[in-house]
Amino acid sequence: RATHLGEDASGSASASASEDVEDAHSRRLGGGASILMIHVASCIAAAGLIAFFLNIMKLPLILGYLLGGVLVGPIGLDIVHSQAEIADMSSLGLVFLLFMIGLELDVSELLKMGKVVI
Repeated sequence: RATHLGEDASGSASASASEDVEDAHSRRLGGGASILMIHVASCIAAAGLIAFFLNIMKLPLILGYLLGGVLVGPIGLDIVHSQAEIADMSSLGLVFLLFMIGLELDVSELLKMGKVVI
């Protein structure tokens, strides 16, 4: 007779296999946030908070976004540590930027401009 994963020949489940399955389920369902999500939340919160205060002082919002990035980086609070993590965040920021540009793009205006733009 064929045995299932975690069962021995007598049909009883081994303790280590059932613990592995339980550990896998607890990690998947309640293991906490990934490090990328923590970094994204930290960057958005820092940039938003600083941009809010700079908006009150009538300064450009882009300055707040840049200062927020410096704040969470290795120079500031060191929330985002390594070069690889910074590269991941910059790639994600570029994707968000291109998405926002795509939302603002008006296809009818683009077609009016002709082949020069395309």
